[in-house]
Amino acid sequence: MNVKHVLRFACLFVLPLFLAMTAAAQTRTVTGTVVDDSTQAPIAGVTIKVKDGPQTAVTNDQGIFTLNVPANGAVIQYSHVNYEFGEVAVKLEGAMNIAMKRVENSLDDVVVVGYGTQRARDITGSVVNVDLKKLTDMPVASITEALRGQIPGVNVTGGSTRPGSMPNLNIRQQFNWGKDGGGPTL
Repeated sequence: MNVKHVLRFACLFVLPLFLAMTAAAQTRTVTGTVVDDSTQAPIAGVTIKVKDGPQTAVTNDQGIFTLNVPANGAVIQYSHVNYEFGEVAVKLEGAMNIAMKRVENSLDDVVVVGYGTQRARDITGSVVNVDLKKLTDMPVASITEALRGQIPGVNVTGGSTRPGSMPNLNIRQQFNWGKDGGGPTL
């Protein structure tokens, strides 16, 4: 009976332990450095990803990354804003050194709208820029009051007459949605 318990213990605990160890041995840790190809300065924040795999890493301030990759070889992909996307095969031994090439792209003006973002040239309506530095220096109780007189076509009424009263914001003109001339204004 004692032999039966030993075999059961071996089958239930020892065998799965060996299987887990062999599964862990199927990956290896790769370290490397990412630098700018022209200045050789380290690049922080580069995303490193195993192609067709879930493993990802991000470079630190010195451009160094550590990533677990399959032991049988893998391809890693790297990307960063203002740099070219790239792929490289993982070396069998030693640290990886990746040099990224800078891409000179100029970004168009982007406008944030209530349901996404659009380029400024694609918008058919009116777009106005407001200087936030001017707004922060104004002695007002709310952002709505700070917009008073800053944007053409925007009329701000109320808000400063009594403490706690909210100002009304009217864009372009007062629109009455109700048939009796009442209702909310924009």
